Amino acid sequence: MQLGTIPLFPTNLIEYTRPEEYDFTPGLVEYLYKERDAQVWEPALYSLKGNNAWHSNDNLADFPTEWSIKLRKMILDVSAVYHGAVTNGLSMDPELIRIKCWSIILGQYATSSFHSHPNSDVSGVYWVQNPDGISDDEGRFVVPDPRGGAFASRLEGSNSFFHRSNVGSGLVFGSWLPHYVEPHYKEGDRISISWNVFLKDPPEGYQGTQVSMSSWRDQHGDNWG
Repeated sequence: MQLGTIPLFPTNLIEYTRPEEYDFTPGLVEYLYKERDAQVWEPALYSLKGNNAWHSNDNLADFPTEWSIKLRKMILDVSAVYHGAVTNGLSMDPELIRIKCWSIILGQYATSSFHSHPNSDVSGVYWVQNPDGISDDEGRFVVPDPRGGAFASRLEGSNSFFHRSNVGSGLVFGSWLPHYVEPHYKEGDRISISWNVFLKDPPEGYQGTQVSMSSWRDQHGDNWG
C-alpha cells in the first residue's frame, strides 16, 4: 500500500521582519498619537471592541513624509512577495494597485473581533508597539480554520493559528482570510498597522508588467474600495 497526502487549497501567510532601512516607527507613532488626540473619540469602530480602542484614517501610506514613504515601500515589497507566491510568480505592478493603510491602538482589554477584509486582494499587519511585560499569550493574532465544513469535524473543528504580535514583524495574507486579535491585560497600548492592496485590471492594450486579474472589478474609475 502506498500512502500520500494531497494538500488541498492551502492557506498561505507570509511572515516577515521589517528591514532596518524601513524604520518608520518613531515618525509613525508620533503622528498616530497626534491624530488620535485631535479626533473625537469614537470607540468600537469597525472590528474594534473596547472603550480604549482606536482606529486611524486609512491614508497612512499616502503622505510625503519620510516615515510614510518608507511604510509604503515596505507594504509594496512584502505584498509583492505574497502575490507572487499565490500566482505562480506573476509580478504585482505598483502602477496598477491602490493601498489603504491604517493603524489600530488597543488599550488594556481591547480587542479586534472576527473579521476579514472584503473587496480587496492582499492584506497585511505589522506590529509597532506592545505594552511592557506583555506575555506570549496576550494580544495574539488568531486565524481560525477557514474551511467552513471543518467546524463540524470532531477531529479538526477546533484548530486555530495563534501568532505572537512580535514588534518589528508582521504577516501578509489573502484579504478573504478571517482573523481576530486577542486582548492584552497589561496597562499600555498595543499598536499595529494594517493594510489592503487593491489590484486593478490593466487597461486595454496595457504593455507593462503582467498582473493577475482581481476577482473584484473596478466599477468606479479610481475610487477603488
